[in-house]
Amino acid sequence: MKQLIWILLVLVPLASFGQSEELEIYFELEQSELNRRSEDRLLIFLEKKGISAVEILGYADSTGNQKRNEQLSLDRAKSVRSFLLENGLETHVIANTEGRGERTTFEDLSKNRVVIIKYVLLTPVDDSPDIDGELKKEIRSEEIEEVDHISKTRDGELNQETVESLKVGDILNIGGIEFQPGRHVLTKRSQKPLKKLIRILEDNPGLKIEIQGHICCQAQRDGLDKDTGTMNLSENRAITIYNQLIRAGISKDRLTYKGYGPFRKLAVEVDDESRQRNRRVSIQILKK
Repeated sequence: MKQLIWILLVLVPLASFGQSEELEIYFELEQSELNRRSEDRLLIFLEKKGISAVEILGYADSTGNQKRNEQLSLDRAKSVRSFLLENGLETHVIANTEGRGERTTFEDLSKNRVVIIKYVLLTPVDDSPDIDGELKKEIRSEEIEEVDHISKTRDGELNQETVESLKVGDILNIGGIEFQPGRHVLTKRSQKPLKKLIRILEDNPGLKIEIQGHICCQAQRDGLDKDTGTMNLSENRAITIYNQLIRAGISKDRLTYKGYGPFRKLAVEVDDESRQRNRRVSIQILKK
C-alpha cells in the first residue's frame, strides 16, 4: 500500500508538470538478460535530461508455467533496473519495479516479452529550446558541411585490417566505447573494445594517435561533466581513454587527446539514433 501511494505521489503529480512517456525493452524467449540492442536503447534513454520518476514493469508471454512467468517478468524488470542504476540513474528516481506476469495483448508472443518503462521528464530533451527546431537543423547541417573531418572519418571494426587501411590523418570512430550519461566514466561493456584498442597499439608500435572526445545534443558549447562540474565533458572523456591506455603500458609519447565538444557531428540530430551517432570517441592517425 505504501508503495502504491509513493507511485501515485511521484508519477501523477509530476506528469502534470512534465512530459510523461514510455519505453519498451524486449527480451528473447525465456530470457531475462538484456541483449546488446536493449542495452543500447537504455543508454540512449539515460541521456534524456530531466528524468524525474521511473516505473519499471516486467511481463512474460503466456507460454509455459504461470508461476515461472511471474518470476520471469520480475527478473526482467530487475535486470532493467540494475542496468539503469549501474549506468548512472539515481536510486531515488525509480518509484517502482514490478513483475506483472503474463501478458496476452499481442498474438505475436514476442511483443508480450517486454519491460515497459514509464517515466516523466521535467525538462525538454533539447538543451536549447529557444531555437526553432528547423533552424537548429539548418545550423547543424551548415556546421557539418563546413568541417572537413567528415571526409576523413571512417566507420569500421577496431581490428588490424581496418587500421592498416587507414592513412595518416584519417579518423576512426570506435564503436562500443561508451560513457555514463553526462559523465566521463566508462560503462562496463566498454572494456572489451578498449582492450582491442590496447592490442592494436601494442601490435603497431609505430602508431601514434589523437584520442578525440565528442558529445551530442548541444550546438555551441561543450557538455557539463557531472563529476567535475566543469563544461569540458568531451575533453574529460578523451582524457579517460588516454589514462587507461597509459595504465595499460602504452607510452604517452604516442598519444595525444582533445575534446571536440559538439563541433564534429556526424549526423544532424533529429532522433535518438542520430544523437547516439554523435555521442562517441574517435581516434585520428598521426603517424604509422
